[in-house]
Amino acid sequence: MTNKEIYPLKFYEIFKEKIWGGRKLESFFKKRLPENKLTGESWELVDHREDISVIRNGKYRGDNLKSLIKNFEKELVGKDVKLSRGERFPLLFKYIDASKKLSIQVHPDDEYAYHNERDETGKTEAWYVVWAKTDAQLVCGLKEHISRRRFKKVIESKKIGDHLNYINIYKGDLIFVPPGTIHTIMGGVLLAEIQQNSDATYRISDWDRVDRYGKSRELHINKALDVIDFSLVRNYKIQSLSININRNIIKYLIACEKFAVELCEIFDEYKLDCDGSKFYILSFLGGNGQIFYSNESDINLNTKTLDIKKGETILLPALLGETIIKTADKLRENELRDNRLKNNKLRSNKIRENKLKFLKFYVPNITNDIIKPLIDKGFTKQEIISLGGWDKVNDIMKYF
Repeated sequence: MTNKEIYPLKFYEIFKEKIWGGRKLESFFKKRLPENKLTGESWELVDHREDISVIRNGKYRGDNLKSLIKNFEKELVGKDVKLSRGERFPLLFKYIDASKKLSIQVHPDDEYAYHNERDETGKTEAWYVVWAKTDAQLVCGLKEHISRRRFKKVIESKKIGDHLNYINIYKGDLIFVPPGTIHTIMGGVLLAEIQQNSDATYRISDWDRVDRYGKSRELHINKALDVIDFSLVRNYKIQSLSININRNIIKYLIACEKFAVELCEIFDEYKLDCDGSKFYILSFLGGNGQIFYSNESDINLNTKTLDIKKGETILLPALLGETIIKTADKLRENELRDNRLKNNKLRSNKIRENKLKFLKFYVPNITNDIIKPLIDKGFTKQEIISLGGWDKVNDIMKYF
């Protein structure tokens, strides 16, 4: 992957059948789901054991993400980003369609995973609520402080639901789920989940469910008890911070050392500099448009384009260079302007404004990517720190 071979990458989704799944991915994103199956997850970008994303556009179509990392690590991932354990891509991104409640589970941190799991890291994750029914809820943490010994008895008595912290959720919420947090999704929700590239999950309860073959899923009680945070309930919802760049709205949703998430609402055009330091993942929630990029130092030289639309996830390689994302309306506006100039017509052509909305994920430099831009926009130290969650798990505090 020389500079002239670098381009934005699209991937085939990996669909996961789940007993709690549904068909929302089909109706909301127009994804072509397997017929007659309950699809609970769409793995959009992954490099994990047998699940590896396959490229579906351009020169590397048919190759998988692992092979590109093996041959072009710095060009793709970036000089400032470390691979995950097992020389894997550091993040995993998926959509979750939960028509019913999931199992109650917890994830370990890096240290516990290193000593107890083969080729796995810990699992820090965050959920962005794409859609939720009116009374949708999640579980994060415990209702009150409880000892390990007492909680084990609660599990055995099958009264665990009485001790969970239920959170009402709404479209646009961002929920932070660090390691050690007991959690589950209670159904009627479509989520975007960004996480460390790990499948280390310890199931505590599956609500006595069985699959279509009458088989219940494995529980991992002892490991779960080892890693659960039994402290008081926290505020797992993160309050976003918004800035305006020209006519565009950029919302910082969360930031930690593992990942940062921004929600971008673009009404015009949006510039992104892929300067070799890190990759960006963009997942489009609405609208359509184009990505303009060039392998030259000047984007006006040898400019190339890629069409984008709702439901697609794009990986921008670290060395892609200056990149411009334009809405379909911006493209139409330029076309109308050129036609007016060509025909010497001065009257205005009114077109319907349609924003391009996408989630942006990356592994941040906390100081340069989070603190400095937000300070420049007038946010206080405390407001910026709040993007990292509470004190015990907050990565931003150490950079002030």
